[in-house]
Amino acid sequence: MVVSRGRPGGPLARLAAGAEVPVFVARGLGAGDTEARLLGTSAVRVVASPRQATVLVVAGHVPPGMAEPLARVHDQIPPPRVTVWRTGAGAGALDAIRAAWPQATVVGPGDDVAATVVHAYREVLLGRRPTEQPRLADVEPAEWRGVGPYGQGGSGMTGGVPYGRPMAGRADDLRDGLSLDVVRVRMGPFLPAFPTGLVLAVTFAGDVVHAVEVDDLLTPGDGGLGAPLPDDAADSRGDPAARPVRIDGLERARCRHHLRWLARLLRLYGLEALGRRVALMAAAPVPEDIAHLRNLHRRLERAWVLGRVTAGVGVVTGDAAAQWGGVTARAAGLAVDARSGSPAYQALGFAPVTHEAGDGRDRWRQRLAEATQALELAGRAGDATVDDDHIEPAGQPAPADLAGALGTALTGQEWGDALATVASIDPVVHPGAGADRPARAEAAA
Repeated sequence: MVVSRGRPGGPLARLAAGAEVPVFVARGLGAGDTEARLLGTSAVRVVASPRQATVLVVAGHVPPGMAEPLARVHDQIPPPRVTVWRTGAGAGALDAIRAAWPQATVVGPGDDVAATVVHAYREVLLGRRPTEQPRLADVEPAEWRGVGPYGQGGSGMTGGVPYGRPMAGRADDLRDGLSLDVVRVRMGPFLPAFPTGLVLAVTFAGDVVHAVEVDDLLTPGDGGLGAPLPDDAADSRGDPAARPVRIDGLERARCRHHLRWLARLLRLYGLEALGRRVALMAAAPVPEDIAHLRNLHRRLERAWVLGRVTAGVGVVTGDAAAQWGGVTARAAGLAVDARSGSPAYQALGFAPVTHEAGDGRDRWRQRLAEATQALELAGRAGDATVDDDHIEPAGQPAPADLAGALGTALTGQEWGDALATVASIDPVVHPGAGADRPARAEAAA
């Protein structure tokens, strides 16, 4: 249901201007702490769909392959709408963003993004700022008029795009071999449950995942508008110009990364209030927060919703877990961690934390346990440092064969469980991860 916000400056608009600001966050490369800051602000409500939003917040660097999908996200927001773009770019790149998005408000990493969002929202509702016009022309997504035997775009009982809508095909069901209708849908790169840049072409038989392909919108050497904000996956590798790297800084970055991930996961399962609390905790974790993390762990273990719905979902164990490595491998009982070979970490008493089941529940348990361990290590580290060979990234590295790994993890699952599996693994998608597929700019949000 769409609720009218009234004409700009009218009584309904003035009433709406005092409410929570509905924001959709489009995460680019190096989105940093933008989403976490918004989640931790009571005046802002981060929504799951651009159709529920008034403000589009673009976080970080959007490479060329993601530019048109971003425009599609923008145009799905009903007017009045406004854009705030937060980036860590230099002056030249900021000018490029302003030239390409002249109506957007561009802020840097040191600015208060939440206050900027609230101000822009109230300005557009009260008529002090014009609503942003669509960025894309109003054209048919697929040519269909005059195509096919009756000019309706079809090519038979199951082929073509009749009246602009793709018709389902046929395939054998994975469970019982019966022939069922299947339909191929492309999703990403700004779906909230997906990692930045991931576009999946999923073939569905009913609500069951029949096949998975990975499209690659990120190509080596991608330029584009802006430059990456620092994010925790990158921060956990340390500053390339300063080697060796202090362990306390690395481990605090690891804790921030895991807590921000957990805040997004809690929102995915409808635990909005708890997600906000975790986002606030992630802002600046210090060793004194260890007790709070242990209390959070106990609370989540008692939470019937999270524990029950993630148990047995997206099981990745054995060779499949080894292919992923990182958090996914450790959640399946594999004690693989680059820090194990570091004398500095050994002196701190480090040993990898592991779980056994390798399902969605053990992956959030693993991340929360590693966040707690990270603060413990930071508290003991003093000025100890570590070199390149023994730095374990906080973000889940994507395997070389991302399409094959995701296909193994998702095929045969109902879509809700498949979506939760992608969110619980949350791979860092690197350029080239989509195997040699050309970038396709028609991807939807």
